[in-house]
Amino acid sequence: MTDTLPAPFDLAACAAAAARATAANDVASAKRLWLQVVAHDPQHRPAWEALATLTTGAQHAMCVRWLGNDAQAAPHPHAVRPPAARRPATTPRRRSHWRWQMAAGLGLIALSWAGHGVYSHTRLLPRITVGGVQIGGLTPTVARARLQAAQLTADRAVITLAGAGWRWQVPRAALFVHDAAALDAAWQVGRTGDWLARERTRLAHLLGTTTTLPGQMLNPVAVDGLVATLAQRLSRPAYDAAVVRTPFGYAASTAVAGRAVDRVALRQSIIAALAQETPAPVAIPVRAVAPTRTAGFLQPAIAQLNALQRQPLTLTVGDQSWPVDRTSLTRLAPSGVIEADTTAMTQLVTALHRTTLQPPVPSRIAWRGDRVGALQLAQPGAMIDQAAAHDLIRTAIFASDASVALPLLATPAPAGDAERLGLLTELGRGESQFVTYSAPNRDANVLAGGQELDGLLIPPGGDFSFLRTIGDIEEREGYQWGEMIENGQVTPALGGGICQVSTTVFRAALLSGLPIVERHPHSWRLPWYEVESLPGLDATIALGGPDLRFRNDTGGYLLLRVETDLARKRQTVIVYGTPTGRSVEVTAGTTGGIVIERRLWQAGQLIDQQAWASVYTR
Repeated sequence: MTDTLPAPFDLAACAAAAARATAANDVASAKRLWLQVVAHDPQHRPAWEALATLTTGAQHAMCVRWLGNDAQAAPHPHAVRPPAARRPATTPRRRSHWRWQMAAGLGLIALSWAGHGVYSHTRLLPRITVGGVQIGGLTPTVARARLQAAQLTADRAVITLAGAGWRWQVPRAALFVHDAAALDAAWQVGRTGDWLARERTRLAHLLGTTTTLPGQMLNPVAVDGLVATLAQRLSRPAYDAAVVRTPFGYAASTAVAGRAVDRVALRQSIIAALAQETPAPVAIPVRAVAPTRTAGFLQPAIAQLNALQRQPLTLTVGDQSWPVDRTSLTRLAPSGVIEADTTAMTQLVTALHRTTLQPPVPSRIAWRGDRVGALQLAQPGAMIDQAAAHDLIRTAIFASDASVALPLLATPAPAGDAERLGLLTELGRGESQFVTYSAPNRDANVLAGGQELDGLLIPPGGDFSFLRTIGDIEEREGYQWGEMIENGQVTPALGGGICQVSTTVFRAALLSGLPIVERHPHSWRLPWYEVESLPGLDATIALGGPDLRFRNDTGGYLLLRVETDLARKRQTVIVYGTPTGRSVEVTAGTTGGIVIERRLWQAGQLIDQQAWASVYTR
C-alpha cells in the first residue's frame, strides 16, 4: 500500500501513514515514511523504534544504539541481535547518547539519499503526471507505453453536441494536438540547473511535490472549425415577406423566421466540456431570427403597385412609341414606400438610345470627270437626351400623363468631301414646268441641256455663263431640232427649247440670293414659263447673243444639280454651297409692266434690292 504525503510536510500525518504501512507489513513504504519522520524530527523516538524493528545489520545496530539500553523495540524477525555490551570495570561516565543518535540518523539519511540517487538515474522522479497519467518512478520506456495506452483510450472518447433537432458526436481526439515532447519534458524534471537546484527538486519530489505536465493541448483551429461547421449546418436566414407579381396583380409572400447559432457561447461550452475527464453533452445555443418585413408591412406598397399597373405609360421618340409598365420602373424602398428605380430607368433609356440612335453620316462626292456625279450631303445624327429622359420618366411614373415624349439631341456629322469644297447646304432651287408644250424633240433638248449643267462646280468669286458652259449645241451632244423665236418668227433650230433650262437656272440663282450679272426675257410672253410661277421669271439665251450670267460671292464652291423629269414635264435646278445667312424675298414689282423684285435680308437688315423688268412684244 502506498500513501501519498500532503504538501507541505505534515509530521503527524507522515507518522500516521508510516504506522499504517508498518501494520500492513509494507516494509518498503514503512521504512521510507519513518525515514522522512526522523529527517524532520531526529528526537522522534517512535520512529526510531519502528526503524529498529524494520532494519537489519548495521542499520539495526544504529537504531538500537540511538535508543540506548532502554530501547524496547522488538527486533525484526530476520534481524540478528548483537551481543550484549560488556560493562566496564571502572566507574562509568555519563554518556551522550543523543550525539550518537543524531550522527546515526544523518548517516542513515545520507545512505538512503545516495541509494535513491542511484535508483533515479534510470527512472523519472516520483509524482510526475503527464496528461493526467501518473508516470513518476517509471523508466522512459514503461512511461511511453503507459502514455500511449492512455492516449488510445482518450482517442476513443467522443463529445456529443445537440441542437435544433440535430445531434452530432465528434471524437475528442479531433479537437486536441498531442504533445510529443511531454515525455522528454518529464524526464528533464530534476535533471536541469546546477547541482543544488537538481538536489532540491529531487528532495521536493521525495517529500510529496507533484509535477503535472499537459500530455495534449486543445487545438483552437479545430474547435473554431467545428463551431463554424455547426453554425453553417444549423443557421438559417430569415426570409422577409416580398412583393410578388401574380396573374391577378401584386401580392405579398409569407415571411419565414430564421435561426442563428451563438458561436461565442458554443465555443465556450465546447472548451468547458473538453476540460472534463468525461465530457458532458453540449447543447448548441440556437436563437430565433425574426424577419424584418411582414405581409402586413407591405400592404400599402402593394396597393400602390396595383394602382400603377392599371395605368400604362407610353414613351415616344420621334415617330416611334413604346408602351411601358410603370411598375417595372419602380422598387420597394426600405421604408416600405414605392419609389423610382434608377437602375431600371437607366436600362430602359439605354435600350431606347440604342434603338433610336441615328449616327451622323459624312458628306460624299462621286466624281464624273471634273463634274460631281453624285452628292450626298452630310446628315446630322440624333440621339436621346438621356439626362432629360431620366427626369421626364421619373416624373411621369407617378403622374397622370399617359405618354411622354423624350427629347432628341442632334449630333453633327464629321467633315466630308462636300465640306472641303464648302458645299454644306442647299442655298436655293428653281423649278419650271413645260406640261403645256408637248414636243418630244423639245423635251430631248431640255434633258440634254440639263445634263450639260448637272454637276458643274463654280469656284469662289467665279462667274457662271450659260453659253460658255453649254458650248456648241450639236447633235452628238444629244440635241435635236426644235423651235425657237428669232426676229419675231418661230423658226426651226437645233436645240430649240433649251431656254427652258436657262429659265430654270435663272430662278435657282435668283432664289439663292446670288448676284445676277446678265439676264434677258423672251421677246414673247410664253405661257409654259408661267405654270405655277409669276410672270417675268424667264431667261432666254442664244448662241452669239443673249446670255445668262451670275456671280459666286459665297466664299466657297457652288454646285449645280439638275433634275429633269420628262414624265411630269418638270425640271429642277438646285444650288449647293456655303450658307451666307441671307434670306431671299421675290415678289411681283409694284411699278408698271411685268417686273420681278428681289430683296436680300441678313440679320434682319435689308442688304440688297434688285428688279428685273420684262417687255414682251406679244
